[in-house]
Parts: sequence; structure tokens; C-alpha cells
Amino acid sequence: VRRVVGSATPAMTADVARPEMAAIHLSLLGAPHLHIGASDHALERKDAALLALLAVDGPQSRARAAAILWPDVDATAARNSLRQRLHRLRQRAGRDVVVTADDILSLADAVTHDFRGAVAPPADLAHDTPERGPPDLLETLDYADCEALHEWLTQARTRARAARQHALTEQASQLERDGQLAAALRYAQCIVDGDPLLEHGHRRLMRLHYMRGDRAAAIAAYQRCHEILARELDATPGAETVALARVIESSASLGPSVRAPLPVTVLRPPRLVGREVPWAALENAWA
Repeated sequence: VRRVVGSATPAMTADVARPEMAAIHLSLLGAPHLHIGASDHALERKDAALLALLAVDGPQSRARAAAILWPDVDATAARNSLRQRLHRLRQRAGRDVVVTADDILSLADAVTHDFRGAVAPPADLAHDTPERGPPDLLETLDYADCEALHEWLTQARTRARAARQHALTEQASQLERDGQLAAALRYAQCIVDGDPLLEHGHRRLMRLHYMRGDRAAAIAAYQRCHEILARELDATPGAETVALARVIESSASLGPSVRAPLPVTVLRPPRLVGREVPWAALENAWA
């Protein structure tokens, strides 16, 4: 209170820079890091796994978190290890990164993370198509020596990929309904890049190229689908994909300024009925 008027004093500047005042952000995609204000700390793999578990699955009981992270020791030892991890995280951040209420762990309210980027398409995708989607959850870390944690991480990554494919498919469908075919085509390409084995993505590419009047690109998309399935699965495209290819191959190319009516089989494939997303979910669940 001795200094009321004037520029910021060293004490005031120190207050602003205090750890408890700094924002905390978790980078969980790719190489996991803990960002505290302007500082950046690489996360040890068990710390990263704990924070990822709370970010992806939400609040967890201490017992479940300890059992997943330390399945090879008794419950008491696992809970002690968890307590030590939480203490070290608090020391590093200068405040709680994880809070406890009634023996339930959760991320502190002020902690943000990037996991949502793994399950949603970028807002600017209509203008700039990335070569690939976001990195996988904890992509640089290996948990093969911890069966429970490895299984949880595999399932979390699979769910994230399926959710992103769903979001991309929904956005592509909406853009197509709105007549924004160029933007829809970019989303369709991301669907194929994300999982080249999903035929519905290739069919969408074929259809959109054809609807834009680029018959050659539509045929090339079919050929790529054929090559990928043969190389990866020793299989051929399904009847629906082949039928669409035949329609495209037998139809005259549409110029960009020509609005000739499209075959019903292109506008409304007879057996799609909007089932691409449920089928993709089934395939991912099976995998």
C-alpha cells in the first residue's frame, strides 16, 4: 500500500508472473507437454497418461486411475505412487493441476488441453486442406509394457479417430447439401487421408468430382480406391463403389458451366441412405 500511484513496481510485476497466476495448458496430441504461462515442460509418460485419462474420460476415482497406471503393484502402493505424482505436478505448476473431491480426481477448472482438436475438424478446413489430421493422443509415448494403460490408450485413439471422421463426414455432407462442392471436396479428401480403407470416403470423392464436372478426377479417385484396397487388403471395391464408377465412366463429362441433370445413382446412391457414418463406427468398433 506504500506505493499507490506510478508505474508497475518490481513486486507488482512478480505478482503477475507468479505460477498461480499463469495459465496452464496441456498438449496431449503428439509429444505431451505442460505449458505454464511462457514455460514449457515435457511430461513424463505416467504423468502424461494420468492427465490424458482425465482430459479424455473426465473425472476418475483414485482407485481406477491408480489401477490403470500401476496395475502390477498392490492397491496401496499404486495409490502412494499416484499421490507422489500429484504432488510433483503441483510443485512444478505452482498450483493444482489435478484436484480431488470425495476421492474423485479431475483437472482443475483453469487447465485447458488440445484433445478436442483430435475429434473435430479445423474451422478453416474449407480454405486449407492439411496433409493429415492432428497427431494421435500421446503419439510419441509407448505403453506396451503396461497392458491396461496400452489398452485404454488404443481405445481412446480409436474413438478420437472415429469421432473426427464423423465430424468430417457431417461437415462434408452439409457443404454438399449447400452446394459448396469445392469445400465439400476438401473435407472428403481429409476423410480418405484419415482412413484410406473406408470405401464411403472414396465414393464421396468420386461423386463430388463428378458433380463438379471433373469426370477424369472422379475416375482417378476410383482407381486410387482400387489400388489401395488391393495393396492393403488384397480386396476389390464393393458392388456399390463399382456401380458408381460405371455410372461415371458411361456419362459425358459435365463442363463447369453446364448444369445438366445428374443420374439418380450419383445424387442418391441406392444403398447409401446416409449410412456411411454408422458403418464407419461399426468398423472402428470392430477394429
